[in-house]
Amino acid sequence: MPTLPSTDDRKNDEDSKCHSAKESKVVQMGSSFLSEIKEKIGPSVDVIMGKVSPSVEACRGIFGSKDQQQNLGKRLVYYIVPPSGAALTFGATLLGAQAAGAAVRISCATPVVASVMGCLAICSASAAAAQASHSLRRFYGQGILKGENEYLSRDSLLLNALVGVFAFKVLGGKFHNLMPSNVIHPGALHSVSIPARGSRYANDIEQSLIQDIFKRHGCHHCGKKAGEW
Repeated sequence: MPTLPSTDDRKNDEDSKCHSAKESKVVQMGSSFLSEIKEKIGPSVDVIMGKVSPSVEACRGIFGSKDQQQNLGKRLVYYIVPPSGAALTFGATLLGAQAAGAAVRISCATPVVASVMGCLAICSASAAAAQASHSLRRFYGQGILKGENEYLSRDSLLLNALVGVFAFKVLGGKFHNLMPSNVIHPGALHSVSIPARGSRYANDIEQSLIQDIFKRHGCHHCGKKAGEW
């Protein structure tokens, strides 16, 4: 004998039909909304793509195929990374030399020793930079860092050290200025100075001269041209 659906079953069927009707309405509304958006922005997108496509084609014509672009990227890396690594190594070595000078209490005002330490710092930094450039260039050129040419020869390192010292002097550098500044003496970056006398170290005229020097040359310790002094 067939049984009639219970009240709960009929209620569930009605709820499911309502949900289905609502979902269909949402889908219809979403479809119409997307259609309106496509109609509104479609022409604009076509215009933008029409302007971008020639530029993309022009770039492809300049840089060539994908393989040619990859080769160009490798060449750029090969010629950019080694010099950048050498520059970073040079600067890091000089910072290490300054830290060593500060540790043993050698400043730019220390007679003789400061110049010797500065010269050794330039030699070490130049040789280290040359080795870094050689290693990076060999790695990006061959993909390995092992073999007979892993390290530069002693003659090459010595030559790079001498070239570094020569270039430093030609550019007007002073070896003792590579050591840390001493606050009781003219700093490592000083070009001109006015001696301080007594508790009132400068009169009005000297203070105006000091301000002019500061604006032109910056702080003789840190080189800044702005802020407190």
